[in-house]
Amino acid sequence: MSQDKCELTQNLWEKLAKKWTLAVVYNLGKSNGSGFNELKNNIGNISPSSLVERLTELESMGIIKREVIPNKPPRVLYKLTKKGEELYNILDQLVSWYLKNSEVIIGNKEIA
Repeated sequence: MSQDKCELTQNLWEKLAKKWTLAVVYNLGKSNGSGFNELKNNIGNISPSSLVERLTELESMGIIKREVIPNKPPRVLYKLTKKGEELYNILDQLVSWYLKNSEVIIGNKEIA
């Protein structure tokens, strides 16, 4: 891999490997949009401040969009953008690959 691709890969990893980032993307990909509390409950142990931070970062990267629904009271939905859907599809394939190979990866099965 060329130096440029190595640097790009490192940059990508630094952005996506932050705790909870991929969990947010994956959960939004499984839904057609989620509110803050729904997303927090689906992810589990994420703190509200961490969720706000991840949502803000993902929105600034163009991976999610924040949609305000003018109800009383107003409701906010978070949805994946086209870029976010592409990332979700890759992530879903990675999860499928992991599930297929998890015994070897975690060391409970010998490599064939």
